[in-house]
Amino acid sequence: MIYQLLYSVVALCFGVSVFVRYVNDGINFGFRSALSLLVLFLGEPFCHHVVGEVEGLLLYGLACVVMYLLLPAGEVVLKDRVVLITGCDSGFGRALAQHLDSLGCVVFAGCHHGDGEGATNLKSSCSDQLKILQLDVTDTQQVEQARQVVQEYLGPDRGLWGLVNNAGLVYFGELDLLPFSMVQHSIDVNLVGMLRMTKTFLPVLRKGKGRVINVSSIAGSVPLMFMCAEGAAKAGVEAASHILRQELKKWGVHVSIVQPFAFKTEWQSSESMLKNYNQLRQALDKDTLDTYGLDYLDAFKHNLLNEESLNEDLGPVIGVMTDALMSRGPRAWYPCGRGTRSLVWLSNLLPTRILDMILPLLMLQIDVTPTLLRER
Repeated sequence: MIYQLLYSVVALCFGVSVFVRYVNDGINFGFRSALSLLVLFLGEPFCHHVVGEVEGLLLYGLACVVMYLLLPAGEVVLKDRVVLITGCDSGFGRALAQHLDSLGCVVFAGCHHGDGEGATNLKSSCSDQLKILQLDVTDTQQVEQARQVVQEYLGPDRGLWGLVNNAGLVYFGELDLLPFSMVQHSIDVNLVGMLRMTKTFLPVLRKGKGRVINVSSIAGSVPLMFMCAEGAAKAGVEAASHILRQELKKWGVHVSIVQPFAFKTEWQSSESMLKNYNQLRQALDKDTLDTYGLDYLDAFKHNLLNEESLNEDLGPVIGVMTDALMSRGPRAWYPCGRGTRSLVWLSNLLPTRILDMILPLLMLQIDVTPTLLRER
């Protein structure tokens, strides 16, 4: 009799909790919702009569807790909410700005070249509600001017709903070959720029109990060859994001990491990769050039220009960015791209020796030995 009463109490608590969640969050009925009803109505008799009284009660309670945690969080309406996105000249930033504009958001689109072709095309493809900002995230004065423009639009009573730190760049190459100016620029844009933007806009984010979405990269979690500059910067982005998530929780500000992998943006185009190589090649001193040899550099260049494995559909990335802005319970981490989640898990679980054998197979394949090693 006592166990029957306990089963009923667990079922009642679970049912009331799910109902309140639906009422408050406006959750749409879907697969996980149907599964929660299945657990509610069929889980109790199954656990009670098939599993057993004590073990069944524990299993049923655990199933109810798990299903409650798995319920979708519901969504907020983005219409008329204010979102600032950096790096909107092209790629993810431009696509997200267009998508949010179509949802009725007031989008402040930060463009590195405020009067450039990217900004002009973006403006012409969106409603009059979208506003272009001249915004280089490495320029303290431009960041402060952007804050003033956004603050003036918001007025004294409104807050910023979303800050999407999307501005970034990629320089491929071994650290031994990259000029340090490229390494420094990668850190300044990808990491310091994100911190500068977040620090500057925190007052209006606190007021709006808004969201910070930081765009990272697979290189921030997985040690991929030829991505030392980006990996160092993006690892910093992820560490800072995890810390900010804890620090800003008391203000009701959510922080999420979006981690794309193998998507083709303008930075991965042949033109950008060729420019990347030319910068690297022109900066090489004679000793480094003699150490590696022209045939090694030519093999590196050939592989650098290979775009076959990149996904041109940016939709999955825009989808998770939108979820981070719309969900009442946004996730801390949004891996995006084929195998991203598995790669991150494997890099944390596998022994270093095995990982060092597997990871090079995923990156540029240079079958030429550097000149100095051949001479030995």
